[in-house]
Amino acid sequence: MAGIVALDIGGTKISAGVFRPDGVMRTRSEAPTEARQGPDAVVERICRTIREALALAGEEAPEAIGVACPGPLSPSRGEVIFAPTLGWRNLPITRRISQQFDCPVILENDANAAAYGEYRLGAGRGSSSLAYLTVSTGVGCGLVLDGKILQGFHESAGEFGHLNVVPEGGRPCLCGRTGCLEAYASGTGIAAMARERMKIEPTALSQYASVTAREVAQCAREGDALCLSIYREAGEKLGRGIAALQMLVDIECVVLGGSVVHAFDLFAPSLVRTVEALSYWGAESEKWLRKARLAPDAGLVGAALLAAQAL
Repeated sequence: MAGIVALDIGGTKISAGVFRPDGVMRTRSEAPTEARQGPDAVVERICRTIREALALAGEEAPEAIGVACPGPLSPSRGEVIFAPTLGWRNLPITRRISQQFDCPVILENDANAAAYGEYRLGAGRGSSSLAYLTVSTGVGCGLVLDGKILQGFHESAGEFGHLNVVPEGGRPCLCGRTGCLEAYASGTGIAAMARERMKIEPTALSQYASVTAREVAQCAREGDALCLSIYREAGEKLGRGIAALQMLVDIECVVLGGSVVHAFDLFAPSLVRTVEALSYWGAESEKWLRKARLAPDAGLVGAALLAAQAL
């Protein structure tokens, strides 16, 4: 029996896995994205990675292919509208892949795919609704309500990182606006705040030639006041976003994923305090706030489960 193939296409690497229909991964393969070579080269590398994963599983052809990719994108058209980390615009990715594989190919936003994976088999298993927040270089969100991914009218629901949390005088965001959540709570935003403040405030960060969120977290754990305050602010801004989401949608649980979650202990207290102050959620954060269980494979698992539904 042919396997279901799932792809997670990122700015730095392509991951491919061969799955059983129940979401259990059999084999996986990875390759560098090398997006600078252009979409044609990347699509060819994607197809080669699929074949490598199939060969490891002892399969010749896929039964279905699920693709998780950064957006904005159109799942219904199978088209990546704009993926800044890949340099893609209006790329009909599912058609390009199906030209080499005779099977159904489905496309989903990477945050949505990860949300669906966590909902079905991860930290949200058994819940009625879930918001999956990926906090890494940027901030993304996937929403699953009553078992279905919320796509939105323009198929672009979940742009959580660009929710405005500072209406006036906010920090600049890479999107061109100011006050976006991503400018405060993402790894990029945390590092940028630290680099700005260390110019005028004493901090142990001065020992580093370059500063990322990893160094900020390390110094915070060593008691550095500047770094601790940055993570408190990141948590507070995340809390504002989550509180707004909860009041609007009344989701059962929030699952946090992404590299910044390694600093969960640093921002969780201010996040929880803010959500409690601004929403109807009670103090029992252990019931609604959860860390992802499928990382780093949540996107692959979700893409595989969605592809299985196409059969």
